[in-house]
Amino acid sequence: MKKQFLAVAISSVIAAPMVASADGHVTIYGKFHSSISSFDFDANVDEIGGSGMDTADLGFDGTMTSSHSSRYGIKGTEDLGNGLSAFFQIENEFNSVGAGGPNNSRNTFVGLASSLGKLGIGDNDSPYKRSTGKLDLFGDQYGDYAGIGFHDVRLEEQIFYYSPNWNGFSFGVGIGFHSDTTGATVDADGVETVSVAGSYKNGPWFFSLAREDMSQEGQGQAANANGQDDEKWRLGLGWTANGFHVGFVYEDREVANGAEYDVWQLSGSYTFGNNVLKLAYADRENDRYANAVATSDDEQMVSIGLDHKLSKRTKLYGVYTEYNDDAANSDWDVFSLGIIHKF
Repeated sequence: MKKQFLAVAISSVIAAPMVASADGHVTIYGKFHSSISSFDFDANVDEIGGSGMDTADLGFDGTMTSSHSSRYGIKGTEDLGNGLSAFFQIENEFNSVGAGGPNNSRNTFVGLASSLGKLGIGDNDSPYKRSTGKLDLFGDQYGDYAGIGFHDVRLEEQIFYYSPNWNGFSFGVGIGFHSDTTGATVDADGVETVSVAGSYKNGPWFFSLAREDMSQEGQGQAANANGQDDEKWRLGLGWTANGFHVGFVYEDREVANGAEYDVWQLSGSYTFGNNVLKLAYADRENDRYANAVATSDDEQMVSIGLDHKLSKRTKLYGVYTEYNDDAANSDWDVFSLGIIHKF
């Protein structure tokens, strides 16, 4: 009798989340993304986009494993009737190759949706970041376009709105009251960041245009000679047809500490069978360094990779990325083999 009771209890616990998923209200999801990589870079390198490497790793030459934004989360919806619904998401990051990891560190929000669009509040990727996310073919890998200087943020304490799709056109607006809780000070009116993005998709073509303004107080920056805030705008173009994809992203940024630069990336891919061959070239021109020092240099980053899909949820990949800086001693290259499994 005790064994039968235990079996029934275990079955009930296992079946409960399955019933919730079947009803469509709650979904448990996540992604493991791990790699083993061989590095060769100079001592002046501070951080490689998509790598998770920090100042403790400066000058490292050798092989190491890395976790690339591995995550787990819960999301769901509720039908409120009359075309109105509620939605929520809770997402955390974890270290897929070692112990520990940040919690409650990713997109976490709640909101309402209708035929007029989605309105939410919480911690979420800014509309600016989302505007070209699909054009970054090496996102969360070595070769992520953050490595050459494209600047994306997840806005904390954000109110956001995303419109419906009107014949291919849509837009989003985000107002952030904190961009980063560490050392951040809100502006006099409480608003720290305003992010706006619009996109248009028609057949094989994709176009996006975005603008994001962030107060210098919001970044924890002291006043500088120019006294400007952090301002940037971004253009995205894409074309996809017959297994081919071509993408172009351009960003112009004036940083609160006086630095100014523009950066662009041209990328392409070809899908054949269960494989995707990818290539990207990026260039950054620094017009002015921090504290308004009048100088200039050029940086380049090139990446080539191959993805192999084992299933809809699991793939293997290899990527080689090389970065060069004309002015500073901060060149690096890395060859990485990775696995991604979604659940």
